[in-house]
Amino acid sequence: MLFAFIVVLLFNALALHLKTNNILNSNTQLEEKRNVTLNFLNLKHTLRKIEETTSNDFLNELKVIFNEMLEEIKSNIKQI
Repeated sequence: MLFAFIVVLLFNALALHLKTNNILNSNTQLEEKRNVTLNFLNLKHTLRKIEETTSNDFLNELKVIFNEMLEEIKSNIKQI
């Protein structure tokens, strides 16, 4: 009877150890997923900033080109 009790206790200790290890692995995986998600959010924010900056630069360049063309048209009109 005592032997059966000891076997049951050892079995419970082993099961508890395995479940605790599984929980630790799950927590580690969850933390890694969280970090990946945060990195993607940071990347998304960075890409938006780059896109905004690029768009602004492009619009500024278009304004310069437009003004140059406008000046050229004005000078051509004066010549006529």
